[in-house]
Amino acid sequence: MPARRLTRWLPGVVVAVACVVVLKLTGTPLRATALYAVGSVWSVLLPGMLVSRALRSRPRTLVADLSLGFVTGLALQLAAWFVFTGLGAGGFLVLWPIPVVVLCVAVGPLRRRVWSLAPYERRLHPATAWASVAAFAAAMVPLVNTFGATGLPPSRWYPDMYWHLGNTHELMRTVAPLAPQVAGESLTYHWFANAHFAAMSLTTGIDPILVVGRLWMPVIAVVTLGMLLAAADTLVGRSWPGVVAAALTFPAPRSRWRSGSACPGWSRWHSSAPPTSTRRR
Repeated sequence: MPARRLTRWLPGVVVAVACVVVLKLTGTPLRATALYAVGSVWSVLLPGMLVSRALRSRPRTLVADLSLGFVTGLALQLAAWFVFTGLGAGGFLVLWPIPVVVLCVAVGPLRRRVWSLAPYERRLHPATAWASVAAFAAAMVPLVNTFGATGLPPSRWYPDMYWHLGNTHELMRTVAPLAPQVAGESLTYHWFANAHFAAMSLTTGIDPILVVGRLWMPVIAVVTLGMLLAAADTLVGRSWPGVVAAALTFPAPRSRWRSGSACPGWSRWHSSAPPTSTRRR
């Protein structure tokens, strides 16, 4: 029985190890990867799960609980970033989850609701879990190729990424950003992804180049997969359609990048730019 229980966690372990390997193969220091993981758990996942559980009943599966918690935590982190950075205290952003944790410990009924360790109502079927791992792995292969071909500054980088890096630096100091490339012009853009990058850099102390160019992508890919599984379970009572949705959502390799260089990229969900990217017409 203990061995069977351990095998239930194996798909999740494989995904976590895959993230570390992908980042290591593309030049990300292990220390930065570990620090980003800790920062994500502390400043996004933990407060997000607590608030999500406080506001609604606990999801039926662990995957849904983690995914919904992370998405909730992203929204909360942006609110905290707005307050701390707006007050000129961005360096203390790492402290923002403390009031949430303290409140959820101090209030008895809330504590019993949000800190429950009771078994989940359902578990992912092993076939669904491993199919999800396969879908994630298929998405990581072109990512490794893209990362490996582009490198990080000062090597050649896709031009849009310099723009996102500039936005991230700007949002580390102000909540009313100016366009980094044009003096005095307000940044009229839906820059929530860049604000998240800024918040993670402020929280962990990691160079924004690594956050923008490497670290955020595998994490968001995992959360996207989890949300697709959670949505399928909510809508049709089964998680496996989420795997099908992931196969349609995650991109497939393509032989040439838009610049014509030999750089396999992500063809739909990722084109070497954050998911909020748009261009002015």
